[in-house]
Amino acid sequence: MLLMLFGTTDRRRVEQLGQFICPKCGVGKDYEVISLREWFTLFFIPILPTANNEGREEFVECGTCKSRYGTDGLETL
Repeated sequence: MLLMLFGTTDRRRVEQLGQFICPKCGVGKDYEVISLREWFTLFFIPILPTANNEGREEFVECGTCKSRYGTDGLETL
């Protein structure tokens, strides 16, 4: 019996760190700019990026409340 486990997964990469005023928290907090990229996996090991990675997803994540926001309106302290 041959069992092949394959699929896709998203991998996170921190692109930038800093501080900003989080709209939800209302005060200055640490943030990370995260990029997500989809990868083809074999036996749960990422092998290569999938073909639809031209538009890699990027967002800002608050380090405290974990809320996510777009990068276009990022106001840093």
